[in-house]
Amino acid sequence: MRLATPFAVLIALTLHLLSATGADTGGTRRSASETRRSKPPRTTVYSEVSKDYKREMLPTGVWKTETYAFAPGAILDREGSDPSLHELTFNEVGAIAARALASQQYVPATDPEKTDLLIVVHWGKTIPFDNGLQDRAIEDIGDILSAEMEQPDVGSGFSADEGAFESAMALQKLAQRERDAANRFNARLLGYAAELDDLGATPELVPPLRNYQEELVSDVETPRYFVILQAFDFQKAWKEKKMKLLWVTRMSIDARKRRFSDELAAMLAAAAESFGNNHGKLIRDARAPETEYGELEVLGIEK
Repeated sequence: MRLATPFAVLIALTLHLLSATGADTGGTRRSASETRRSKPPRTTVYSEVSKDYKREMLPTGVWKTETYAFAPGAILDREGSDPSLHELTFNEVGAIAARALASQQYVPATDPEKTDLLIVVHWGKTIPFDNGLQDRAIEDIGDILSAEMEQPDVGSGFSADEGAFESAMALQKLAQRERDAANRFNARLLGYAAELDDLGATPELVPPLRNYQEELVSDVETPRYFVILQAFDFQKAWKEKKMKLLWVTRMSIDARKRRFSDELAAMLAAAAESFGNNHGKLIRDARAPETEYGELEVLGIEK
């Protein structure tokens, strides 16, 4: 995923911030999803924080308020076949994200001079490896061996067609490489890479860790909805034209039998405590409180 150029993003943001000071920009009230009650999905969260970023805790036990402005990132919909990824506008996604951010004392800014963070919002759906090549290789190998087993036992016994066998084996190796590459891409996108790397570097995993590794691989090979929030230093970006990343939070859920627009609010709520916090590990069972999601209200934001 590529960000827009910093200059273009900042110009758009400055205009947005200035327009949000009270001007009537034709904002509308829209329903993000039907009012419903449901069990929130199990959300996986991974958060990283720069060593240069530290939040201040007030004597009252709450975080000191920080201000932010949103910027649109990328929408990853490789197959282009999931309409739920496109049902919400960026402003609507931002309004839902703002609720979760507010719970951690991050509030929208209206003055560029007093804006702390530039939060870039990405969302989408991962596409698991298509194992068509691997299935074909396994089928070819099986056909070769089974054909040889049906032949009469002559001389030294089994003698598989070496050319066909080697071709099928090469196809299987190619499929495995493509599978590994797809898994690696998804793991990095979702925040699974560090955990899988650590497990992969262990020579012999005890059964509980081996099972955990298999669960993680299963996750990255399953279609998942995700949201990524990248928080940059706004002042450095605005005044120095440099994009300094302060923190990033990645959250995802199993996409099967779900719709992104229905689950977005619960996903963000489940990940909220990780915003700006470095847990140093993958959290695989973050959950938002069971609640009722009503209409989304977007006011004073230009389409």
